[in-house]
Amino acid sequence: MFITSADQAREIEADLEQDPDNLVQRGALLTFYARTGDDTDFTRHLLWVIENHPDSAVANSFFGDRKSTRLNSSHITI
Repeated sequence: MFITSADQAREIEADLEQDPDNLVQRGALLTFYARTGDDTDFTRHLLWVIENHPDSAVANSFFGDRKSTRLNSSHITI
């Protein structure tokens, strides 16, 4: 899934309200927000992934070889 517009991102945000564990959509939003420089929304979704699915492929894609299970929101300063 590749998000190409802010309108599409808003639609996916609404979808996540009904299915917050949809990591395909959440990963697409993370990629979109990283590409567009939206640090606030990127961070919000990243923290959600760290706290709810630390061993997921989405978390691993942002932390590489680090053990994401050792990370939580207390490790990130905003």
